[in-house]
Amino acid sequence: MMDNAEFRQVICPSFRTTLDNETMNVLFADCRALRVKKGESLYSQGERPQDIYWLQKGKVETYVTNARGRKKTICYYLPHSYIGVISALNEKDDITTVEAKELSQVLVCPSYTFFDRARRHGAMETLYKDMCMLCSLLAHQVAMLSLYTAKEKISCLQSDSLTQQQIGDFIGSTQVHVARTIKQMKDAENFPSRKVRNLS
Repeated sequence: MMDNAEFRQVICPSFRTTLDNETMNVLFADCRALRVKKGESLYSQGERPQDIYWLQKGKVETYVTNARGRKKTICYYLPHSYIGVISALNEKDDITTVEAKELSQVLVCPSYTFFDRARRHGAMETLYKDMCMLCSLLAHQVAMLSLYTAKEKISCLQSDSLTQQQIGDFIGSTQVHVARTIKQMKDAENFPSRKVRNLS
């Protein structure tokens, strides 16, 4: 079984592209800049994205929700990430929502322009490698979530940097369930003394 730090990296992944800044500047040349406030979405579940985004500053979360409104965080995008490539290639209504977790700045490029530039500048191979890496990471995430019990997942995810709500979002549960499970584990004296922050 992997240790807690390794588990957190799998269940709470963050993504950055391996394309260098010079190539990204070519792909997003003369593209409009957009400031995205915390809580605003680049696109939402059920929409069909037409643009590719380059996250320059801030932090962006991608997640899915079910019919009951329960949320499952998939990953975070960090600065020097492009967002929307898989969605644009898929050419179907997207199953995810992409939302700023803090004030963020992105460059916005129409998908047809982005892919044309990527082909002309020999960046498609790196794009495919990035997408394969991200898909592999997410497949690993799904597999690990199915192999661990709720108590094991919550115990492994405890961290000074994660709130109870964030833990719930990553495992597809609620903050109430996370808090109740933490209390049960503390009562059973099987839970480390380190505290998990409550909702901020």
